[in-house]
Amino acid sequence: QPGELFPVYHLLKTIGEFAGGTVRRIDSSQPLATEAIALRKDGKQRVLVANLSDKPQTVTLRGLDANREILVKLQPHAIARINRTVD
Repeated sequence: QPGELFPVYHLLKTIGEFAGGTVRRIDSSQPLATEAIALRKDGKQRVLVANLSDKPQTVTLRGLDANREILVKLQPHAIARINRTVD
């Protein structure tokens, strides 16, 4: 409908809040079904994890911290957003 926002608007807004920061790809335990990136700026980090499949996925993210993994459960075609404070 005219004037309605497309879902990608919210994704671009989320990424745009970190304009001028850094972007890093994150390794996942389901590389063919999911993708993840970490955005960092001004002591804040936002991790975005996307399920690219039509099935629920449970994914382990590696590479955010030296010895820490994060487990994320995603519904089909979902995007999770994890906000953190970093040094």
